[in-house]
Amino acid sequence: MNLQPLSKIGTVGLILLFGLGLFAAPIRAASTGAEVFGWRQVNESGFNDPMNTTISTLDVFDGQLYAGTWNVNGAQVLRANEDWNWTQFTPTFSADTSAIIDAESFDGWLYIGTAPLADTGVGELWRTDGNTWQQITSDGFGDSNNYDLAALAVFSGKLYAATGNMVTGLEMWCSASGDPGSWEQVNADGFNGTPTWPETTMEVFDGQLFVGISRITGNYTGGIAELWRSEDGKTWTPVFTDGLGDPNNSNLTAMATFQGKFYISLRNTVTGGQVWRSGNGTDWTPVFQDGLGETANSRPYGLIEFEDHLYLIFSYITGKSAEVWWSADGSTWRPILKGGWGDENNRLADYFDKAAVEFKDSLYIGTGNEVDGGEIWQKLHSVYLPVISRGGGLCSTAPNLISPANGSSLNTIAPLYQWDSGSNPLADSLRLQVALDSGFEQIEMSLYSSRHQGFGYFRFSHNLEPTTTYYWRTFLMCENIQGPYSEVWSFTTGSGGVILPPPSLVSPPDGGNTSSTTVTLAWSPLSGSEEYLVHWREVGTSGYTYTWTTETQETLGWLDSGMAYEWWVSARNDYAIGEDSQTWHFTTPASLSIPDLQLQNPVPIYELYSDGGEYIYQKQDR
Repeated sequence: MNLQPLSKIGTVGLILLFGLGLFAAPIRAASTGAEVFGWRQVNESGFNDPMNTTISTLDVFDGQLYAGTWNVNGAQVLRANEDWNWTQFTPTFSADTSAIIDAESFDGWLYIGTAPLADTGVGELWRTDGNTWQQITSDGFGDSNNYDLAALAVFSGKLYAATGNMVTGLEMWCSASGDPGSWEQVNADGFNGTPTWPETTMEVFDGQLFVGISRITGNYTGGIAELWRSEDGKTWTPVFTDGLGDPNNSNLTAMATFQGKFYISLRNTVTGGQVWRSGNGTDWTPVFQDGLGETANSRPYGLIEFEDHLYLIFSYITGKSAEVWWSADGSTWRPILKGGWGDENNRLADYFDKAAVEFKDSLYIGTGNEVDGGEIWQKLHSVYLPVISRGGGLCSTAPNLISPANGSSLNTIAPLYQWDSGSNPLADSLRLQVALDSGFEQIEMSLYSSRHQGFGYFRFSHNLEPTTTYYWRTFLMCENIQGPYSEVWSFTTGSGGVILPPPSLVSPPDGGNTSSTTVTLAWSPLSGSEEYLVHWREVGTSGYTYTWTTETQETLGWLDSGMAYEWWVSARNDYAIGEDSQTWHFTTPASLSIPDLQLQNPVPIYELYSDGGEYIYQKQDR
């Protein structure tokens, strides 16, 4: 892919949407006719069966996306690859099995837990290798009160299954192989012998397994959220049992790790849903406790990290339809979808954190729709391509700066810039400038960004000088017309922090040839890092492309064929971007067939900044 600096083109950006490598117009929902910009429905509503009211699980296994449903006539499992030709793959459940509750891949198998139609039935556990199904348990692990297999998780090389038990409380079972007969219970019922509601969440963080439950209260009229943890999978310690001090926090609904912190969400129908976070899993601080300013936002049923954002998914019973919010820092939130993807009947989404997943570098979310049946929506990739400006425009508003705050003294030399561009419909790009003087005669860095609507953020790939005062400002562009400058804010960088050493690269091997133009770069984890900065470019070119990730690998899609590339990685802590690793090289295959090209990842957004005469692109929102 040959990108040119925008300053050399002298043009403005045209938004094109990519889904699975193909151009897409605004998408029309299959059952409602609603247009939903930026999203694509990838199934027929209910898979052409309205009784499939809810997409209750989404999981990836053996290169395919698996979906489980709620259906009073019998729960279903369907699967598809990128052609979206969904096929039935439902095991021979017991006749009263009405819901798939969770799915988890482990040791070459995909496991699913179920629930019956009536409270008097028992949950079942099944697994598949992608060809046939095998039943693991048909009797609720021998307890007729184990109403469902409520949650699944992999921890310390074992598969864990939590049962919903409204008589003596949930049971935790585990197996090193997953085979029938190999399972053992590893907790006291309900952790304390008292009943719990079936809805359960599990997550691994900082070498511990966390289980979120709702303890039944008020003679089965209410509940209180609890969180339990274990370091060895057998000894359990309560983190909290009081809803984090709020008796209206009835359920712990979702958990996720984001930028090194552990996030949980809580159902609260009185004052609004809540999100809390922790650095160690035991000490918690609130992110918000008021449904983001709206009491109706009481059911934050999904949390998932994707593409440098934390996504929060709200569900509703009446009144409103599902919403999706995101945050770049875990503190500042904004909605990116309201109205249930154009269908007011899409009220549930990612129910209890089990129906949102990353698949083929896209985010997918499953909904509950009692009219047309559950739907699966893909967040499309946006690409800003240059086109020649042919009209006028007027930028009359300036962005509002958010951080670094004016006059602040920072503890970092690699700050995150945040702003609010507003909602000017004529704006097509944003500029951000960082200078050593308030008159901006000594500009150090300049950003050309496509984030020209709403909240935006950016972190440059170079450190600033320690103990130095900098000035920054932004402005919008409307085609070739510059808008007014924002306020000029200043900040002073920190000093004396730790500069991390270079990470060790792992693969692809230096000087090797890859088998595809989709290449996964991998490196060893580095203690103390919060995220990694991954750089790459064609050999012999100036500038580079980069992206941030909290993982120790990054997959690059849509590279040119027959091209030599070089790449390197550095780690960032809360003080600075660390030293660069060695630079390694690889060469992509000389040619690909047309079908191969169609399977490659879509082209990402790029943001451009100039630094020392080079043009540097940051990959964003693939």
